[in-house]
Amino acid sequence: MEARVPQVRALDDPMLMTTTFLEPIQTAAGPQDVMLSISQKLPWFGKRALRGDVAYHEAQATFARMAAAELVVVEQVKLAYYELYFLKRAIEVNEELETRLRDVIAIATTKYETAGEKTGLETVLQAQVELAQIKTVFVQLEQAKEKAKARLAKALHAPPGVSFELAPSIVEGNVPKSADLLVAMIEHCQPKLDALRSELNRDEAAIALANKNYFPDVALGFNWHAIGSTGLSPIANGDDAYSLLVGVNLPIYQQKLDAGLEEAQFKAARTAQMYDATWDEVRAEVQMLHAQAIEHDSIVKILNDDIVPRSKQTLDLSIEAYRVDRITFQQLIDNYKTLLRHRLDYYRRLSQREQTLATLERTVGCAITTWPVELEVVPASSPNGSQ
Repeated sequence: MEARVPQVRALDDPMLMTTTFLEPIQTAAGPQDVMLSISQKLPWFGKRALRGDVAYHEAQATFARMAAAELVVVEQVKLAYYELYFLKRAIEVNEELETRLRDVIAIATTKYETAGEKTGLETVLQAQVELAQIKTVFVQLEQAKEKAKARLAKALHAPPGVSFELAPSIVEGNVPKSADLLVAMIEHCQPKLDALRSELNRDEAAIALANKNYFPDVALGFNWHAIGSTGLSPIANGDDAYSLLVGVNLPIYQQKLDAGLEEAQFKAARTAQMYDATWDEVRAEVQMLHAQAIEHDSIVKILNDDIVPRSKQTLDLSIEAYRVDRITFQQLIDNYKTLLRHRLDYYRRLSQREQTLATLERTVGCAITTWPVELEVVPASSPNGSQ
């Protein structure tokens, strides 16, 4: 796109023409056999510069859209990575709790074998069913992990079968407490808006160029007339003749010119409306994603600080209580499933928070988690000046 700028700013190629007369034109100096002409078209003042401006701003818009595409790729990498992170942690949680479940099965088996009337077999079988269900979950998680690896490899353009080493933990970044800061950052960071601003400049240059079309272009030329040495006139001297050519086109078809100007104006109005619509869309998306990020972040902290530790403590106490017959096996299994659900929910919410932040950064247009949580908010304005 940048390579178009020097093309449209350059003059048209000059025209070199030769005319050979089938029947020589007789002149007083002699017969005119050949005429050689060269001409150059010169656009009206400012047209070439405006054409260059149109191409330049179009190139800038394309560059901004390429930057927006890069942000999408970064987002895809992060989404796939954090999905893979969740699946790996989910497998580890199931493996860890599988060990606890095997301890429960051992307790249930011991109680069955030591029972006088051999009661409690159904409890042992139920525990084995729960263990078998964990195995099916392992199969599902492993296959989901392979799919996540494939998505990550695709986003990274990595070769098939490449292995990924995940970080042991997620480094938490700052989540801005207010969406106003993020909205203020949009105008300076979002490349989609940069592209539309460049297109607005392009359309303004196109309108100016359409106004220039009401003025004629100029053509300058030089002619060389080859004159023969013998002619009908006794005073023929065979001297060659030269002439200059000056011409202009006549922009008399006003309907065409008016339509071209209207087209340029309509395109500018469309681009301005697209800017406003994109601004509103991005602002609303930022606000919704910020609310999502705050929700995930708050729930992660509650799960980590309160729910998961208490669920783990409940399961530990339940195992001991079941060992001495103070609770039923079903109560123990319920507590086991509760801890499993809460731990998986913790890692799911953790990965969803990071995925939401990745989408939020793509929407804002720049990194946000490395910024201080509290910054002065500068009110952002739309192109029509409203805040």
